[in-house]
Amino acid sequence: MMAGFSIEGFASTKLNHPSRKGGELMNVSDPLVTALVVLGILIVIFLVFREVVCWYWKINRMVQLLESIEALLNSQVRPE
Repeated sequence: MMAGFSIEGFASTKLNHPSRKGGELMNVSDPLVTALVVLGILIVIFLVFREVVCWYWKINRMVQLLESIEALLNSQVRPE
């Protein structure tokens, strides 16, 4: 075993790091955590808004119809 090193000491220094108050694992005021939470919320809002817009303008239905038309046309094409 190395001098001055113990598993208990290592674990306690990780949990009681000066940037962590009261042994918290995540501090909400941490800029990285805040940025990730904001980014996650923005992605969810974007995906919900995109679905509403696609539903309103019937984009998903248009894509389905175009794909079925393409399949029908491809089945009618005769190789020469």
